[in-house]
Amino acid sequence: DSSCIYYGCMDPTAYNYDPSANAPDSSCVYAHNVILQQGWSLVSTYRQPVNSSIEEMFSQTHGYHELVVKNGLGQVYYPNYGVNQINNVVPGEGFQVRIVYWFSNPVVGELIIPEQTPIALPQGWGIVGYPRTSNGQIDSMLTTILPNVTIIKDDQGDVYWTQFNLNQIDSLETGEGYQIKMSQSDTLYYPAN
Repeated sequence: DSSCIYYGCMDPTAYNYDPSANAPDSSCVYAHNVILQQGWSLVSTYRQPVNSSIEEMFSQTHGYHELVVKNGLGQVYYPNYGVNQINNVVPGEGFQVRIVYWFSNPVVGELIIPEQTPIALPQGWGIVGYPRTSNGQIDSMLTTILPNVTIIKDDQGDVYWTQFNLNQIDSLETGEGYQIKMSQSDTLYYPAN
């Protein structure tokens, strides 16, 4: 009936789009579909999950056997065995993820503002996320920490190795995470989207 008003999210790009709505409300929420490759991969998101628990961030993967998530501190989330050392997701954090089957994992939440999100990187090895909505040249993305970067690796084995002037990565990519070795601790601020 066209005389009835049905409130809902009318934005077709929203995660909770309601095609039956004929009047907008403020219920629209948005997602970043993080691609989890079969086997091990490094991932991140440009959205801060509505519920910051690691369980919620990966809740859509339940039923996909042997999900394992590790953060840059070596903490593990292994739901099949009731292990959760990570607890909450930190904006800008990257993860090493193992899953048996390829999966597109929706992360619902607010956009992370990269230039306002400090990412603490300890001396030694860690995992860093890439919380921007578009890809960016690695040199310009890491300007604030470049003097302290020893090496960066992606999940394909490509490296950015400053000591040898070797750059196989070129661009940091949305949804990807990176292993990073720092000569000393530093704080990364990415440029604005």
